[in-house]
Amino acid sequence: MVAILTNSSKYRPQVSYVLVVSYLIYAVALAIEFKWIFTDDFFMERFADHSQEGLVQSMIVLNKKSILLNYIAAVFVVLIPVYAVGGCLWIGFNLFERVAKFPDCLRMSAISNLIFPVNYMLSVLLRVAKVLPYNETDADNNFRYQSLLALVRWDIPDWLLYPLEKINVTEVVFVLLLGYFISSSFALPFIKSVCYAVLFYGAGLLLWIIFTVFLQFTLY
Repeated sequence: MVAILTNSSKYRPQVSYVLVVSYLIYAVALAIEFKWIFTDDFFMERFADHSQEGLVQSMIVLNKKSILLNYIAAVFVVLIPVYAVGGCLWIGFNLFERVAKFPDCLRMSAISNLIFPVNYMLSVLLRVAKVLPYNETDADNNFRYQSLLALVRWDIPDWLLYPLEKINVTEVVFVLLLGYFISSSFALPFIKSVCYAVLFYGAGLLLWIIFTVFLQFTLY
């Protein structure tokens, strides 16, 4: 089925359809999260020892007001990675003198990026089912438990937390999916395609990590 999505123009999904599916997964996961995780009891139990009860009530009110903003933000959470990765692929292929159309790169990016809303949904369901423990600091972190940070047993500098967090199972699956679609679209060996995915996506990801770490040093 996946091969059909990339090799046959008749069965290629429109990028807009894939984006809608991604958003719907995020939206359903958000609804579950606000209903069963970020409840009033969550804030009361986590901050029961806080001396200012009014502050806890303010957090509950703020949480409820943020629901609509989260649904709006999910639009950008879907669009930005898809277009960013599509742009990295398009620039990379053209720099390597392999002609690639941006719509094709965008399509490969959109389908591969589906792994991220799926990971979000699975993480939320694992928390609701009490399989994945969480607290006020990591209730909305869907990568740390599956990253290198989960294996670290010693203190590390704050600036190193985010880079290590980005080395996780979901990112690895994403790169493999991207490599598969590159292989199918350009008739390249799978291993070579994965190397292209690591190179093009990795370059963009590295710049983003450097920018994020720079902001941490600047703002904090």
